[in-house]
Amino acid sequence: MRALWRGTRRVSTGWGAFVLGLALAVPAGAGGWDQAYGNLSNTSFVNAATNVPVVANWAYQLDGEVGTGGPAVDPVSGTIYVGTGGGTLWAFRPDGNVHCKRLFKETTLSSVPALFPNGDVAVLVTRAVDATHDQTSLARVAPNCDLVWEVDLPTMFRNPSASSGSPKIWTLDGQSFLFVHVRFSNWDLSLPPYSFHELIVFDEAGQVFARHPVGEQCINLHGGGWLTHKEGGRKGSGDLAPTASGPPLFETYGWPTESTPAILDTPLHGFATPRAPMVALTDHHCRSRLEILQFDPVAATVPGRLVKRWGDRAEADGVKLSSPAVTPEGLVVFGASCHRVRIYDLVGLTLKATYDAGEPVMHPPALAPDAWIVNSDHAVHFLKPGTKGLLPTARPQPYPTAGSAAGLAASANEVVVPNLDELGIFEHTLQSLAHALTQQEFHTAKPALTAEGRLYAVSQTNEKSILFAFGPP
Repeated sequence: MRALWRGTRRVSTGWGAFVLGLALAVPAGAGGWDQAYGNLSNTSFVNAATNVPVVANWAYQLDGEVGTGGPAVDPVSGTIYVGTGGGTLWAFRPDGNVHCKRLFKETTLSSVPALFPNGDVAVLVTRAVDATHDQTSLARVAPNCDLVWEVDLPTMFRNPSASSGSPKIWTLDGQSFLFVHVRFSNWDLSLPPYSFHELIVFDEAGQVFARHPVGEQCINLHGGGWLTHKEGGRKGSGDLAPTASGPPLFETYGWPTESTPAILDTPLHGFATPRAPMVALTDHHCRSRLEILQFDPVAATVPGRLVKRWGDRAEADGVKLSSPAVTPEGLVVFGASCHRVRIYDLVGLTLKATYDAGEPVMHPPALAPDAWIVNSDHAVHFLKPGTKGLLPTARPQPYPTAGSAAGLAASANEVVVPNLDELGIFEHTLQSLAHALTQQEFHTAKPALTAEGRLYAVSQTNEKSILFAFGPP
C-alpha cells in the first residue's frame, strides 16, 4: 500500500466546532444491513467490530449487472437479496446456495432491496415504455420469492414515472411504510414548490399513504397561469471539471437521478420523534436542494401526514448530489459532483461545514463514531474528530485507488471500499489496507456488511456480474 497526498484538502471555517459535536455523536447502526446504505439513516455503518478476510467464502455469477444497486441481508435468517439488470431478484442462503429467485420479465432491478420485519422484500422494478421513457413499479416479494403485490409509481398526466433510488422501510407498532423518491409523479402544480417530483409513502398493502413535492424543476410562470419547463439549467462550478486522473467517473457510470431517503426516528426537537420520523433527501433536477420533511402516520388529514420542515438550495443549478446520511444529533451529510461534502446542522438550521474532496463524491460518507470516511473518484478520505479539532496525525488523508463509483460499508474498526480493480478493506487507524480479490472490478454496486463480519459485494464487467461473500460461514 502507498499512502500518498494529493495536495491540501480544504475544510471550511467552523470545522473545529463541528468536530466537537461529531466526537460526541454515535451514528445509527444495528446488527444487520437490511436496506440501502445499511440502515434507516444511510450511515453505511454497522455497530460492531469486524475482521473481514481477504479470501471469499463463495461466489455466484448473476444473470445481469447490478448497476448502482447491491445486496441487502435479512437480519434474522441471514438470507441475501440482490436484484439484477436481467430482471431477477435473487435470494441466497448464507452458505451460497440459491434459496429462490423471482423474474420480472423485460425489466431491470437497479435498487437495493429493503426488508420488512416479517422477512418480505421490497424492490423497485423498472421497465422501458419507449426509447426514452421508463416506468418504475414497487414490488413486495415474500421470503419464498412469491409476489405479494406490485404497483406502478404514481404518474403525472399519464406520463411515465420512475425512480433510480432505493426504497426505505420504517415500521411503527407492527405497521410498515415504504418511502420512495419519485420523478414525474406530481400532478398538482398549483402551489410552490413547482416540481414534478415527490417523496411518496406507501403503506404495507402498496397504497399511496402520503406524498409531498420535493426539489425545484426550473419552471417559469407565465400569464394565464401556464407552466413551462425550462430545459437544462446552469452548470455548477466544478460540476464537470476533469480530475487529475481523467474525466469524472459519473460520466461513464452515471449518477443516480433520485436519492435514497434517510430516516431519523430518534427525538430531534422540531423535526423527529420515535413516532413521527424526519425524512431527509436530496434532489438535483435542474436545481440542487436538500429537503427535510416529517412523517406523521396518525395525522388527521392526508396532507398532514407528510410536512416540509426545512430546505436549502444546497449547490448551484445542475450540480448533482448524493443521497444524504443523518446522525441522531441532526447532522445531515451528503456529497456533490462539484467535489464538496456538505454538513448541515438541523438544530441551528445552518451549513455547519464543507469539505473539498478534490473530486466528485457520489455517495454519502460512511459515518462511524471515530471517523467519517469519504469516497471520491480516486481517493479515500478519513475525517477523524478529536476534542480539540482534527488530530494532526489524522487529518483528512486520501489514499489512492484505481477509481470508485461505489458506496462504502463501515464497521466500528474497518471500512470496505470497492473500486475498479479490487476490494479494499481499511482500518480506521489508517495503519493497514487489506487487498481482497485484486483484479476483480467493483464498479458501482453498494456492498453490505453485517455485525457478524459477513461482507457481500458485487463485481461487475460488461460481460458479467458476480456476488462475492466473505467472512464467517
